Amino acid sequence: MGSAIQNALKRKQELQRELEEIDIFISVHNRFATDEKAGGGQAGLARKRARTDVVRSPRTSRPAGFANLVDQILGEVGRPMTRAELVAAIEARGVSIPSGDKQRYLGTILWRRQDLFSHVDGVGYARRKG
Repeated sequence: MGSAIQNALKRKQELQRELEEIDIFISVHNRFATDEKAGGGQAGLARKRARTDVVRSPRTSRPAGFANLVDQILGEVGRPMTRAELVAAIEARGVSIPSGDKQRYLGTILWRRQDLFSHVDGVGYARRKG
């Protein structure tokens, strides 16, 4: 296979991953926008804050809190996700990741929690079936 074809296939995979990240962002955005409309302004915002405050509390802003949040996200999405996708999904929920290298920080947490998560090469992290 020629180098041009290999480059094209590699770029195609990159674009597909990027489109998946955009789809996740749109999905999360629509979910929160729907919550606000359904709940009526301040009530919707209060529900959104309640969901993210749990992760921001001192107790759960530690690695265990991020592991729980990733588990929740993977359950909602229903497929493995890359570290970049997980970072985007976490930040779309209004949760900040306390690191300059957010993907590495999250990857370390997930690696340490191999009882909950498995890594599939080229695909991302998945919930470990128990």
